[in-house]
Amino acid sequence: MAHRSDWVTRDLEPRVVRRTLAAVVAMTILVASVVYVRGRRSAHNDVQRYRTDVGQIVVAGLGDGNRAVLAPRTTLHVTTEHGVRVATLHGQVQFLIADTAPPFEVRAEGITVRAHGAIFDIRRYDDDVDAQVVALHGTVVAHGQHALVTVTPGMMTRISDSAVAPVATVDTAAVTGWMQGRLIFQDTPISSVLATLDRWYRYEFRLADSALGVRHVTITLPIGTLSETIDRLHTLLGVTATVEDSVVTIK
Repeated sequence: MAHRSDWVTRDLEPRVVRRTLAAVVAMTILVASVVYVRGRRSAHNDVQRYRTDVGQIVVAGLGDGNRAVLAPRTTLHVTTEHGVRVATLHGQVQFLIADTAPPFEVRAEGITVRAHGAIFDIRRYDDDVDAQVVALHGTVVAHGQHALVTVTPGMMTRISDSAVAPVATVDTAAVTGWMQGRLIFQDTPISSVLATLDRWYRYEFRLADSALGVRHVTITLPIGTLSETIDRLHTLLGVTATVEDSVVTIK
């Protein structure tokens, strides 16, 4: 297990690194399951492998001054191909890529993000129809089979292997809220809110009426106990919940 000092890198703008580090330190207070690890390479194909469970965050040193913060239920494999560091992602990760390191690529279900000297967040779970890419510092390039887009700091795109949404300004605090103990949803379908909660709590969230799932909401949910989350949903959305075994039914 690595120490917090392993997170500090001189290759990126100091204030950006301090803010990111502060967010991760805050998570160690708010969430019990934050794990710091150094990159471990397997004997087979020199691959570093990482995986997070429900409600768990992993802070990983990837070598060459690169760092990654993995959100819950995420897998990440990192290797080197023809001098380029390549990460294969399923889930959500915030990357810090040093400007002194070799080029870095992230691949997720048909899309590739290329970065150098940048901090960015990329998300693609099974229930996501496309990948969400947000640049926090520096510039990244994302492309699929028939689409390519450049993303600059404070901007976001959604991209699949065949299509790309226009780059738009994004609230970066909302994107990175999970690192600071908050799940921030803006104009999000309730079905997507519950899919996210599934990854943070050891419960399956279901809707009693599927029609409720298309309702869009803007809500901030502190990451806490299940009862606190249910109370917050009731207060802000007017919904109720019943808990039976490991299933939470929202009405």
